Order: sequence, then structure tokens, then C-alpha cells
Amino acid sequence: MKIGVINMKGGVGKSTISLALAQSKIIDANVITNDKYSLLPELFKEDILLVDSLNIKLSKYKDLVIDFGGFIDKNIMKVLKQVDVIVVPTLEDLLSLKTTIDTIKEIEHIAKRIIVVHNRASKDNHSVQQVIDDNFDMIDVVKVRNSKVFNNALNETESVEKFINKDNLSKYIYRNISEDINGLIEVIKGGN
Repeated sequence: MKIGVINMKGGVGKSTISLALAQSKIIDANVITNDKYSLLPELFKEDILLVDSLNIKLSKYKDLVIDFGGFIDKNIMKVLKQVDVIVVPTLEDLLSLKTTIDTIKEIEHIAKRIIVVHNRASKDNHSVQQVIDDNFDMIDVVKVRNSKVFNNALNETESVEKFINKDNLSKYIYRNISEDINGLIEVIKGGN
């Protein structure tokens, strides 16, 4: 499966969601990024390929997560046409939501499927779901709750899944995020 992760807004969690998806036991994909400002290629040298140009043959990869920087151009559009699912992470603030709407409008005509990730979701906040439902038809919204697990895993240069499963205390503390990531993966794979 080939997954593109994109939003024209920076800081919404594109790279951390990309890494969490790619390093999950369920998907186990390579990660490619064109985001020269991302720390992930430096932290995970063996797992993430930083490319200047997206003129790559996606067909040579069985499973791939592509972490796009915060812009869209004709080369990115060519790659997005080839992916199975486009994941658009967003936060619940006004600027993030506006940029998310703009991003989806740019890509919806070429996307096979779009999933919005309501990242760092606060409890009982349905604003992202409401905004997406008001502006688009047939786009799934998946919540990933706010957690320190992403930063903690990055600080340890471990995958989110490995960090969560390192001991029973971590499994208990981060059980909600584990459920959220697995739920996102199930939606990506076609379940609801």
C-alpha cells in the first residue's frame, strides 16, 4: 500500500504520523520525504530516505509512506495520483482547519481516497469532523489524541509502536494512542 501524508500547513504532525504508520507492525513500510526541514531523516537514517526530487518510481516499493513538506507542486501532484490513500493531518485551530480545507480542495480531484487525521485531538472536540463534513462528502476523519508519546519516541529514536510496547507501564500509559494509531491503520486499510 502506498500512502501520501500531506498538508500545506506545517506543524500538524505530518512527519510523526508518517513515521508511526510506516513503523507499525501492520504496515511496515519505507518512508520517503521531500521535507528538507524534517528531523526524521537525521534521526532515523536507515529508515527514511530524503529526496530532493519526487521523480521516483513508486512501483519499486510494495509498501511506502511519503511524507510531503508543506507545499504542493506539479511533481507532488504526480506522486499523489499514484498513491492508494492520502492522509491529511490537521489540528483543531482555525488556521490549521483553513489550510486543511485548501489542501483537500487542491488534491481531491486526483485522490483515490482521502482520510483526515484530527491530530492531537482534545477530548470531546468534534470541530474537525464538523468542518470536514460541512465542506466535503465521503472523507473519513480519524482522531489521534494528544500525547507525549510522539516526542518521547523521537527523543529515544524509536518507533512509536516500539516505544509504547517497551514495558507494561508504557503499554498502559500510552494505550489510547496505540488504539488511535491502530484505528487509523484499520481505516486506511479499508475498515471503518
